[in-house]
Amino acid sequence: MWKTFLFNPLDNTEPFLSDPKNIALLLNIDWFKPYKRSEYKVSAVMLTILNLPREERFKDKWTMIVGIIPGPTEPKGNINTYLKPLVDDLMSLWGGLPLHPDGSIIKACLLGISADLPALRKATQFLSHKANLGCSR
Repeated sequence: MWKTFLFNPLDNTEPFLSDPKNIALLLNIDWFKPYKRSEYKVSAVMLTILNLPREERFKDKWTMIVGIIPGPTEPKGNINTYLKPLVDDLMSLWGGLPLHPDGSIIKACLLGISADLPALRKATQFLSHKANLGCSR
């Protein structure tokens, strides 16, 4: 499905990923305890290139750590403050940047988020099952 991302058969445009210089990214967010028997939690925010073959894309050499959210505990609510610099960079990449050695434009898009439920709720600002108020007012 994602290989036809932004394909519109009505205006006969090419899919976004038909250009080999366009990159699809997956955002991974995971909280973990850095030491055994530690109460301290840290989060790693990582990007993975989806254009790579499935057996290659999740190897360490292709995983980009783009942020670390420090502990001692997970932040309450959302993590927008930590994700804003990444979102700004992704918006620049969506518009295209001349990063290729021959001067051609490279574009990138974020196609998905991979995380456990608590991290996904924080990244997307959805409420947990324990929420008292479903409205911000």
